Amino acid sequence: MKKIAFCFLSVAGWVLGGCSSPPQPVAVDFDQQPEVVNTGLPRLVVTHEVIKSAQANGPWSLTLADFQGDQRSYDTAFYYALAHADLIELDTHNLADAARTQQWLLQHGATAPIRVNQKATPVQPVSRTWKHETTSSSLTYRATTLCVGCENVSITLHKYGEVQK
Repeated sequence: MKKIAFCFLSVAGWVLGGCSSPPQPVAVDFDQQPEVVNTGLPRLVVTHEVIKSAQANGPWSLTLADFQGDQRSYDTAFYYALAHADLIELDTHNLADAARTQQWLLQHGATAPIRVNQKATPVQPVSRTWKHETTSSSLTYRATTLCVGCENVSITLHKYGEVQK
């Protein structure tokens, strides 16, 4: 009987507590001087730096053929490899392209030594052919990866180290 009375009183307390009115909000004094919270807009600083990981291990390498600088976007794996590489190799026939590429790499977080390998002949564009067949006709698409006016540089990023077991 005592348990039933206790449960009944508990439920009645919850119901009465839930039916009570909320407290009145604090009145706003519009005659008071406004208080400035933010004195200016947040300042966004764009950097091309990658925070290096203390646990970057290897060995690994990443090769990017037909590097195009700012004319192309690169994924996070490229920037990670750029920041953690022990050696960067540039393969090109044009030393001016290599100098521009080297400057771009340094501006975007490269810290490893950069070695330029000059090729005797220009790197040829890679051609790919895709064939798309439909019910009424057969269409052939041909595309090349060479960008006119772009650097024709192949980049290989190397990380040397012990393989963790």
